Amino acid sequence: MDVNVSETTNSPPTAKPLDPPTTSEPGSARQRYVQRLEELAGEVTGFESRNRQLNIIRGLLFFGGLILLIVGYAAAQGALLLVVPGWILMASFMAVITWHEYVRDSMTAIRRRRSLYRQLLARLDRRWSELPVFELPDDVPWIDRNGRAVAKDLDLFGVGSLYQLVSLAGTQPGKLTLAQWLCGPAIPEQAAARNLAARKLASFHNQRETFYARARDVAGQTASPENFESWAVAPAWLAGPRGWMLPLARAIAITPFIVWPLCAIGLISISVAAAIQLVAIAIAIVVTVGFLGPVHEIFKSVATRRAEVENYINLFEAADWIPEEIEMLGPVRQRILDPQSGAIAGLRAMGGLSMMTGLRHAPMLFLPYVLLQLIGLWDVHVLALMERWKARYGSDVPGWFDALGQIEAILSLAALADEYPQWAAPTWNQAGPEGKVAARSLGHPLLKDADRVVNDAELGPAGTLLLVTGSNMSGKSTLLRSLGLNIKLAGAGSVVCAEQFELPACEVATSIRVDDSLREGVSFYMAELKRLREVVDHAERLHASKDRMLVYLLDEILQGTNSRERQIAVSTVLDHLVHMQAIGAISTHDLELADDPAMQSVATIVHFREHIETDKSGQETMTFDYKMRSGVTPTTNAIRLLEMVGLGKR
Repeated sequence: MDVNVSETTNSPPTAKPLDPPTTSEPGSARQRYVQRLEELAGEVTGFESRNRQLNIIRGLLFFGGLILLIVGYAAAQGALLLVVPGWILMASFMAVITWHEYVRDSMTAIRRRRSLYRQLLARLDRRWSELPVFELPDDVPWIDRNGRAVAKDLDLFGVGSLYQLVSLAGTQPGKLTLAQWLCGPAIPEQAAARNLAARKLASFHNQRETFYARARDVAGQTASPENFESWAVAPAWLAGPRGWMLPLARAIAITPFIVWPLCAIGLISISVAAAIQLVAIAIAIVVTVGFLGPVHEIFKSVATRRAEVENYINLFEAADWIPEEIEMLGPVRQRILDPQSGAIAGLRAMGGLSMMTGLRHAPMLFLPYVLLQLIGLWDVHVLALMERWKARYGSDVPGWFDALGQIEAILSLAALADEYPQWAAPTWNQAGPEGKVAARSLGHPLLKDADRVVNDAELGPAGTLLLVTGSNMSGKSTLLRSLGLNIKLAGAGSVVCAEQFELPACEVATSIRVDDSLREGVSFYMAELKRLREVVDHAERLHASKDRMLVYLLDEILQGTNSRERQIAVSTVLDHLVHMQAIGAISTHDLELADDPAMQSVATIVHFREHIETDKSGQETMTFDYKMRSGVTPTTNAIRLLEMVGLGKR
């Protein structure tokens, strides 16, 4: 196993050419975001001025019209000369209200768009506190205990996380899809397809940014589609034991059209007609109170407001620009645009039903709703129409929101490719004896560009490891996380923070932060052992499957015991991993571990070091260059650090 540890400069590496190439240049994304913010600030200023003017105009029109009408109607003579202008002013007042609402809506939309560009700039500057925070839900089925440990060790979620850097997803399907991609294994075929799609979409700046803005609007104004999806695939509510409701509702609805005409032609008396109608109304009340509570919950959670349906229609329509030639997104386009079963067609058909279900929540229409419910069981008829819609589109609904999730995830990756054209598209090698992770100018993607120091590193071939020694704070853990985070980026389909990055089909296992000991009632040492047992088991499973390799990253493991036993325990764990043909890196302070002949036979040993500088007054300053070098570290700094914080010998 070779490790290139040459003194790599900190300047941005050359961008890897794309086919077709993007139009992005270094810095162009930032410049575009700043320019758009300035343009939007000008637009907001214009609308704010117009808003103030319209406030004054509204007041003048209203009070002017009101005064003319009062004086005109009170006047004995010449009333027409005052009343007509008064009504003209009132009509103008109503027109200005409509115009004013448009101005206010435009101001709100522009402010939301500005918040998008502020988020984009915050990502570039790594201002984590200004970015949305996403925590992985506890109930997602696609991540196990190992996956959650890796997510925690590598800062995949939370504040200052890889997810915060990558994500521009607004809706829950988009957030969960991107999270699943970041947590999943690195599989060459699907990752390469995503990467190609993302890089091809990187140059579609205006279309992507419009989509991001609409997704944010939907997320802020619309409920998660989870309830809608669940309803769409569930059995029909009116079927089975409730099959009697729709015939009954139809019978009640036609009762007035039979009874009262019969009364009108004299076949039945008015008292009989009234009695029949009252019985029908009583039945409607009993059914409404006793049976239709779940129906109202369906209306509430699925389609209460037409505006929510319109929001999703607008969001899906914002994706119709995606080129047809992007192979990975072909099925996604089909699920959205198909005129028979696509999301846009289906949601448009649902739009009218949403208005009908929302009748009972509209203040101006509540009384008509009550009348319709009493004389015809309105809710049952509306639910029947919804279930007819469900019979046609229900099986397609999960695919619609899966497509939305994939689009949001891909467009998030496209933004990263656009913003960092110097970052490489990963390449793939064969998992197996010669499988390796090889990086040139590898950097930590969560660090600011000005703070990032890059190194060349290689893990592999199978059954070997990288042993990283060095002083405290010198960069050992940063190297491990750089490897892990970039593997996660590659597996998701993103560009990676490196000039070149090659890897096999693989999964990641880590032991970097172990804090389960108190919760599980065991010692810290035992908690570490249990975690390492999971890492070894993971390696055994992948070794048996042959299709993927395990990449393990172990940081200062087994600190909870004495140095001699720790060395033996660490060697034993690594022997298991080597035997399982896994590849990985381990950092350590134990220099004796590097002297072990068995370790030297399978490990490439590297180190990070500190530098001590003394000023004219004799004050010592410790600095780090964070560059990786061959061999065991020649320096240690624990005692010197003790002295520097004032805890040296008295």
